[in-house]
Amino acid sequence: RYRLEERIGSGGMSSVYRAFDSTLERDVAIKLMHLEIAEDSDQLMRFKREARSVAALSHPHIVTVIDFGEDHERPYIVLELIEGQTLKQRIQAEGRLGISEALAYAIEVGRALVCAHDEGIVHRDVKPG
Repeated sequence: RYRLEERIGSGGMSSVYRAFDSTLERDVAIKLMHLEIAEDSDQLMRFKREARSVAALSHPHIVTVIDFGEDHERPYIVLELIEGQTLKQRIQAEGRLGISEALAYAIEVGRALVCAHDEGIVHRDVKPG
Protein backbone atom coordinates (compact mmCIF):
# COMPACT_ATOMS: atom_id res chain seq x y z
CA ARG A 1 0.00 0.00 0.00
CA TYR A 2 2.86 2.41 0.80
CA ARG A 3 5.67 3.11 -1.65
CA LEU A 4 8.76 4.63 -0.05
CA GLU A 5 10.17 7.46 -2.15
CA GLU A 6 12.96 9.17 -0.22
CA ARG A 7 14.41 9.32 3.27
CA ILE A 8 13.71 12.70 4.84
CA GLY A 9 15.05 12.13 8.35
CA SER A 10 16.71 9.67 10.66
CA GLY A 11 17.22 9.11 14.37
CA GLY A 12 18.45 6.48 16.77
CA MET A 13 15.30 4.36 16.64
CA SER A 14 13.94 4.94 13.14
CA SER A 15 14.12 6.68 9.79
CA VAL A 16 11.37 8.79 8.25
CA TYR A 17 10.51 8.52 4.57
CA ARG A 18 8.33 10.43 2.18
CA ALA A 19 5.98 7.79 0.78
CA PHE A 20 2.94 7.45 -1.43
CA ASP A 21 -0.25 5.83 -0.15
CA SER A 22 -1.62 4.06 -3.23
CA THR A 23 -5.01 3.39 -1.62
CA LEU A 24 -5.78 7.00 -0.71
CA GLU A 25 -3.55 8.40 -3.47
CA ARG A 26 -1.69 10.87 -1.29
CA ASP A 27 1.77 11.57 0.05
CA VAL A 28 2.46 10.53 3.63
CA ALA A 29 5.43 10.21 5.97
CA ILE A 30 6.44 6.77 7.20
CA LYS A 31 8.50 6.30 10.34
CA LEU A 32 10.20 2.94 9.86
CA MET A 33 11.88 1.36 12.86
CA HIS A 34 15.51 0.31 12.33
CA LEU A 35 15.76 -3.46 11.90
CA GLU A 36 18.30 -3.97 14.70
CA ILE A 37 16.10 -1.99 17.12
CA ALA A 38 12.95 -3.89 16.13
CA GLU A 39 14.52 -7.10 17.46
CA ASP A 40 14.61 -5.60 20.99
CA SER A 41 11.23 -6.29 22.60
CA ASP A 42 11.48 -3.26 24.94
CA GLN A 43 12.20 -0.90 22.03
CA LEU A 44 9.42 -2.49 19.99
CA MET A 45 6.93 -1.90 22.83
CA ARG A 46 8.16 1.71 23.10
CA PHE A 47 7.62 2.27 19.37
CA LYS A 48 4.10 0.82 19.51
CA ARG A 49 3.32 2.92 22.59
CA GLU A 50 4.50 6.01 20.69
CA ALA A 51 2.14 5.22 17.80
CA ARG A 52 -0.85 4.75 20.12
CA SER A 53 -0.01 7.82 22.18
CA VAL A 54 0.40 10.20 19.27
CA ALA A 55 -2.70 8.77 17.57
CA ALA A 56 -4.71 9.81 20.64
CA LEU A 57 -3.75 13.47 20.20
CA SER A 58 -5.51 16.12 18.17
CA HIS A 59 -3.68 19.43 17.94
CA PRO A 60 -2.68 21.70 15.04
CA HIS A 61 1.00 21.44 16.01
CA ILE A 62 1.14 17.67 16.45
CA VAL A 63 1.29 15.50 13.34
CA THR A 64 -1.61 13.10 12.81
CA VAL A 65 -1.04 9.34 12.93
CA ILE A 66 -2.78 7.68 9.98
CA ASP A 67 -1.80 4.02 10.38
CA PHE A 68 0.47 1.58 12.16
CA GLY A 69 1.70 -1.73 10.86
CA GLU A 70 4.54 -4.14 10.35
CA ASP A 71 6.25 -5.25 7.16
CA HIS A 72 8.75 -8.11 7.23
CA GLU A 73 9.01 -7.75 11.03
CA ARG A 74 9.75 -4.02 10.77
CA PRO A 75 7.16 -1.85 12.47
CA TYR A 76 6.17 1.47 10.95
CA ILE A 77 3.99 4.45 11.75
CA VAL A 78 2.26 6.32 8.92
CA LEU A 79 1.93 10.04 9.59
CA GLU A 80 0.58 13.05 7.77
CA LEU A 81 3.32 14.59 5.66
CA ILE A 82 4.15 18.17 6.59
CA GLU A 83 5.86 20.06 3.76
CA GLY A 84 8.51 22.68 4.40
CA GLN A 85 11.67 23.04 6.37
CA THR A 86 12.24 22.19 9.99
CA LEU A 87 12.98 24.89 12.52
CA LYS A 88 16.54 23.56 12.71
CA GLN A 89 16.93 23.90 8.92
CA ARG A 90 15.56 27.42 9.02
CA ILE A 91 17.96 28.50 11.76
CA GLN A 92 20.88 26.92 9.90
CA ALA A 93 19.93 28.75 6.71
CA GLU A 94 18.92 32.14 8.12
CA GLY A 95 20.61 32.36 11.50
CA ARG A 96 19.21 33.00 14.93
CA LEU A 97 15.55 33.94 15.29
CA GLY A 98 14.50 37.28 16.68
CA ILE A 99 13.18 37.31 20.23
CA SER A 100 9.51 37.80 19.29
CA GLU A 101 9.64 35.03 16.68
CA ALA A 102 11.44 32.64 19.05
CA LEU A 103 8.83 33.37 21.73
CA ALA A 104 6.01 32.71 19.26
CA TYR A 105 7.49 29.30 18.44
CA ALA A 106 8.04 28.53 22.13
CA ILE A 107 4.41 29.35 22.93
CA GLU A 108 3.11 27.04 20.18
CA VAL A 109 5.43 24.21 21.26
CA GLY A 110 4.21 24.75 24.82
CA ARG A 111 0.58 24.49 23.68
CA ALA A 112 1.34 21.18 21.93
CA LEU A 113 3.05 19.90 25.10
CA VAL A 114 0.02 20.89 27.18
CA CYS A 115 -2.17 18.85 24.82
CA ALA A 116 0.11 15.83 25.19
CA HIS A 117 0.31 16.29 28.96
CA ASP A 118 -3.48 16.55 29.26
CA GLU A 119 -3.76 13.19 27.47
CA GLY A 120 -1.20 11.63 29.82
CA ILE A 121 1.49 11.40 27.13
CA VAL A 122 4.07 13.67 28.79
CA HIS A 123 5.25 12.53 32.20
CA ARG A 124 7.56 14.18 34.71
CA ASP A 125 9.99 11.25 34.57
CA VAL A 126 10.47 11.50 30.78
CA LYS A 127 13.67 13.28 29.81
CA PRO A 128 14.03 15.09 26.46
CA GLY A 129 16.13 13.47 23.76
